[in-house]
Amino acid sequence: MSVYQNDEHMPYSDRVTVSVSQEGMIYSFALIITESSIEDSGRITFVANNEFGMDKVAIDLLVEPSSIPVPTNDFVGDPAKVIIPLQNTIVKEGETARLRGRIAGFPLPDVIILRDGLEINLEFDDHIEFLQKPNGEIILNILDCSPFDDDEYTLLVENMAGIDSCEFEIFVVEEPFDMNESLDRRRQRRRMRKLKGGLQMDDDDEDLSERQMRKLRRLR
Repeated sequence: MSVYQNDEHMPYSDRVTVSVSQEGMIYSFALIITESSIEDSGRITFVANNEFGMDKVAIDLLVEPSSIPVPTNDFVGDPAKVIIPLQNTIVKEGETARLRGRIAGFPLPDVIILRDGLEINLEFDDHIEFLQKPNGEIILNILDCSPFDDDEYTLLVENMAGIDSCEFEIFVVEEPFDMNESLDRRRQRRRMRKLKGGLQMDDDDEDLSERQMRKLRRLR
């Protein structure tokens, strides 16, 4: 994957880094720019390519002048860290998935939730309740769960001193609340997502489905 700013290649450095995680054939990534300045503003384009093709997406980044003094090199912070990760959760269709965790770091880290590699808008999504307390406790409630919510998620926390993450899954058991049938439907939805993306299911995906079944048995 390559990153461009205003159509010019953006080289990675100690200040500009990319964090990548993989789950099967799904890749999630985050572009991290520390000590950002107004010069970082512009159109940021992400280009992914392999032997089968190429795709890209662009966003507009605006860095506004800060009224807060910029930390000096003498500033010492505590890196963002996930102390208590969000746990895999089983919920019946129509119920609320309730997840709890704890993070630490100074300054208090910002929190990003990714679903299948895409960021969830925690502020404007009426389907989700999110609370971050000053002591680092985080509360995530997903209301009225449906098969759409049955997926893989990532909790990403970051501050100017560091970044950390954890992964968790939400299993939505559909009526008549048979977990075996729900897992089969989850496997079918996963296959459809891959086919729509031009990918094929492979042995790793089948192994992943078996691991999910074992995980469901442990969670019961």
